[in-house]
Parts: sequence; structure tokens; C-alpha cells
Amino acid sequence: NQGNLSGAIGLFNEVLAQDALRWKTLNAIGVAYALNQQMSQALEYYKTALDIAPENVAVLNNLGLAYAFNLDFMNAEETLQRALGQPLTADK
Repeated sequence: NQGNLSGAIGLFNEVLAQDALRWKTLNAIGVAYALNQQMSQALEYYKTALDIAPENVAVLNNLGLAYAFNLDFMNAEETLQRALGQPLTADK
């Protein structure tokens, strides 16, 4: 909230040290990295959050957007369609 992304990531990592299965914390770290224009790190945290909370709409949305910002439009579309609960059409 105050723009101190590295400080936020540090605090979130302290939470993960206590419980590594907190998808909301992993997702939040992904958001912090995305805001810092570090999409490869954001993608990793989103994917880990999704491993813990499969088909979680919030994580799928963030993952899809990170793919798009990373210019990986095929994965972005697929992931955002999953977030919507809609399968891709056969021609895509």
C-alpha cells in the first residue's frame, strides 16, 4: 500500500516461513513482483499458489494477466478462460 514492495515481499516471506501452503500469501508476493515489473518471479509465485489452490479464480486471473504482460498471449488466454470457467473453443 505504501509502495515498499521489497519490504512487503520480506514480510510475506516471513509468513510463508510459518506456513508455506498459504495461497493468498503466495498470490500477494506474485502481485508485488508484478507491480515491480518482475513477471518471471510473479509467474512462479502464481503457479505455486495455483498448485495449492487449483482453479482459484483470483490466482488464475493474476496468472493470466502476468502471462499477458510477459507477451505470452496463448497462455494468457487459456488461463483467463479458466478463470471465467469457460473452455477454449476448438479453433483456438
